[in-house]
Amino acid sequence: MKFFQKRGVALTVMLLMIAVSIAWGLYKKPASLPNVKYETWIYDGAGLLSAQTERMLERYNDNWDSSYRALCAVATVKSVKGWDLDEYTAELGERWGLGARDLLLVLVDAKDGPTWYMNGGDEIMELMSGQYQNSLSSGLDAAVYTNRWDDAASGAFETINGMYASYYGIGGYVDYGSGGEGWQSPQSGLGLIWKFLLVLLAVIVIWVIIDRLRYNRYRRRCLAPGMGTPTVRYTPIFFGRSLYSPRTSAVQRRPTVSSPRPSGTTYRPSSGT
Repeated sequence: MKFFQKRGVALTVMLLMIAVSIAWGLYKKPASLPNVKYETWIYDGAGLLSAQTERMLERYNDNWDSSYRALCAVATVKSVKGWDLDEYTAELGERWGLGARDLLLVLVDAKDGPTWYMNGGDEIMELMSGQYQNSLSSGLDAAVYTNRWDDAASGAFETINGMYASYYGIGGYVDYGSGGEGWQSPQSGLGLIWKFLLVLLAVIVIWVIIDRLRYNRYRRRCLAPGMGTPTVRYTPIFFGRSLYSPRTSAVQRRPTVSSPRPSGTTYRPSSGT
C-alpha cells in the first residue's frame, strides 16, 4: 500500500476515479423522453406502426374522448435505457397531459429485445379488473415478442374498447364530475438524484481512505517519539490545513545574552555553617 501513499499517485488515482465516475454517469444517462404534443395521441418514434393502424387508433381515441372522456395514448421508442418502466410511463403521461381515465401504451423495440408497458390515470387503474389486465397482458406479450407491432396495438385497443364501454357506457360508471386524482405523479427525478449522490459518496470515501494512508505514512516517518521537530510538511491531497510546517526550533531563535563576570570576584559555595 506504500505505492498509494505517495502524493502524486494519490492525486492521479483520485482524478482517475472522478473521470471514471463521470464516464459511468454519461453511460448510464437515461434515454430522452419523446417530444409529445397534447391532442396528438400517437407517437411512432420507432416507426413500428403502419399508417392504417395509426388511423384506426386515432378513430378509437376520438370515439372514446367524445363518449367517455377517456383515451389511450401510444408511444413507440427504440430505448428506455436508464429508466424504470413505471417511472418512464408516469413521467411521459404527465408531459403528455393525460388524465385520470386515460391510458398510455409504450412499445419498445430495444436492441436487447422488444418489450411493452401500459400505465394509466388513477381512476382507470383503480377500476381495471384482473380480467382486463390478464387479457391485455396476454395479447401484448404474444404480439410484441414476435415483433407484430400493429397486432399488438390494435389488439390492445380492442380490449380497451370493451373495458371503457363496460365502465363508462350505458349502465356503467359515467359520473363525469368525479373520478380519481388525475394522472399519477412521476417519481423518476428522485431516483436519479439518489444515484448521483451514491456515486459522489463513493468518490469521497475513496478520497478519505487514500488521504488517511498518506497521513499514517507521514506520522510514522516524521512524528515518531524522539524524532524532534519535523522538517517535512504534511499537505492534504486537495484541501485542508497543512500540518507541521518547517520551522526553526525555539532554542535556536532565542537571542543569546551574556554578561561578563566581574573581575576579582571568586565564586565560593555557601557554607552550611
